[in-house]
Amino acid sequence: RSGRTVPVEAVTLDNLIKIYGRPKFCKIDVEGHELSVLHGLSEPIKYIAFEFTPERKGEAVKCVDYLAAMGEAVFNYSPEESMKFHFKKWVSPREIKDYVASISVINGNVFNWGDIYVNFYRMY
Repeated sequence: RSGRTVPVEAVTLDNLIKIYGRPKFCKIDVEGHELSVLHGLSEPIKYIAFEFTPERKGEAVKCVDYLAAMGEAVFNYSPEESMKFHFKKWVSPREIKDYVASISVINGNVFNWGDIYVNFYRMY
């Protein structure tokens, strides 16, 4: 790290959709800036995944709230890089937020980070 700042151009998801069309899946992994990325999205994408860490559980809850306000959304969680869902069925915004709230107090062999998946199930 040199400690210097380098400006980069940012593009919103809405602008990318205008250029390339609406994807069916979008993975967001921007090290704690997921909500900023989502604020650049005004209409849902069928499936979205964003990273979650216990240090940023408040940010994850805000992301869930933002996405749930877009339409009928259900959620799941994939611990670490397992590529497996934690819940057998998609869960409500309240259930995923409760899970996020509980995960930071769990120690030992339980997974402490991963991806939250969103399914706007009435799309397409």
